[in-house]
Amino acid sequence: MTSNIYPTYQEIGKSAPVLVRKFVVKAYEERGNISEVARLFRTTRKRVRKVLRRWKEGGEEWLKDLSRRPNAHRGGPQRPWRR
Repeated sequence: MTSNIYPTYQEIGKSAPVLVRKFVVKAYEERGNISEVARLFRTTRKRVRKVLRRWKEGGEEWLKDLSRRPNAHRGGPQRPWRR
């Protein structure tokens, strides 16, 4: 078993999310195996696939955090405020 030269996803994910995503992409380019990359960063294959998909779709710009704000309110019709 090789030594782990990468920090875990959780260790630097909160403070530097773009950096950890770049590490994931670099590790995948070196190894070419999603399962091995997930093991290196002690995260899931699903998360690795998500990072790689975002990288392929838009490059480094897409590795930034995306807004979690909803596009529209889906709660039904607007109601007037009661007084």
